[in-house]
Amino acid sequence: MLKFVSQRLLYTLMLLLLVSLSVYFIFDLLPVDPARLVCSKQCTPALVEANRHRLGLDVSVFEQWWRFIQGLFVGRNYAEGAAAIHCPAPAFGYSFTRHECVTTVLAKAFPVTLSLAIGAFILWISIGVGLGIVAARRKNQWPDRAATAFVLVGTSLPSFISG
Repeated sequence: MLKFVSQRLLYTLMLLLLVSLSVYFIFDLLPVDPARLVCSKQCTPALVEANRHRLGLDVSVFEQWWRFIQGLFVGRNYAEGAAAIHCPAPAFGYSFTRHECVTTVLAKAFPVTLSLAIGAFILWISIGVGLGIVAARRKNQWPDRAATAFVLVGTSLPSFISG
């Protein structure tokens, strides 16, 4: 059992590393330059290059990914000199528009997200169990068919519509 769990954890870790590396390479292939998007309409080549350095885009994609992985365990510094910003581990990045670490932004949003998830879980369980009981008690009658149709429509809808 311990061998099975350790193998699964190792496979999970390898999958997470592969997915994160793939995401970095996919975003590198996009035709949009993030350093140019950050600056205003009066963007000069020198300003774009300074933004590219500040955002860490002046190194290879593999180096960017490696800095991200290191930041998850030891934290990460963004920018240099007096303008250096340190995000403690796990450092998921720095939001230059909000001027705070992404981990802080996630920590602020977590209680609201958790309350929404708990509310959705309670609705899901109560409606699901209720419809299941109705469908079981009225098998092959109209309440069973209505419950089945409701469940099929509910699962077929995209989550942004049903949410």
